[in-house]
Amino acid sequence: MVKVRKASVVVCRSGRDPITLWTAQNPKVLQLLKRGKFRADGRRVYHWTFRKPYQWMKAQMQKRLVAYRGGFPIWAFRRYPLKKWVPKGDYVFKIRISQSRVLLSDFSSWHAVLNDFECVLHRADRHRLKEETWENIFDLEGLDRSADWGPVRDIQAVFEELFLDDVVEVRTRDGEVVYSRIAV
Repeated sequence: MVKVRKASVVVCRSGRDPITLWTAQNPKVLQLLKRGKFRADGRRVYHWTFRKPYQWMKAQMQKRLVAYRGGFPIWAFRRYPLKKWVPKGDYVFKIRISQSRVLLSDFSSWHAVLNDFECVLHRADRHRLKEETWENIFDLEGLDRSADWGPVRDIQAVFEELFLDDVVEVRTRDGEVVYSRIAV
């Protein structure tokens, strides 16, 4: 039996060009953006077992993002979310944000962090502490080549703040446009 690899979504990035992302947010976020900015406060971390992984991600943001100031991550994805991923009543924000403000990782391997197990990518990882192997979730090219983890299909992004200038368009879960930068 021949294993067929599907196309990956791993992309090269320069670090300067804006990146297009999609994030599902409560409609109140659009109102907050019209008055300034949005910062996550951690209230949507809906299960207590996710507190440790979120704190770990915050530490990674501190380590990897120059301008990070310690806030909770705002989550987004490189592709438009499936309707079933968007909670009823939430809006889908299409944003363009500087790559220097964003930390990308693989959605599937992020579950190693969420579920507290190793993310072994290389032989040497077997001798590392579990938490050290979690850093492999940021190695998109390595994960994409991995027989165990690849191909990478869903790239997630975390960032600390969202501004109205970052927002290109906002739609309801059903696709109705409720805000467009072009129409403003």
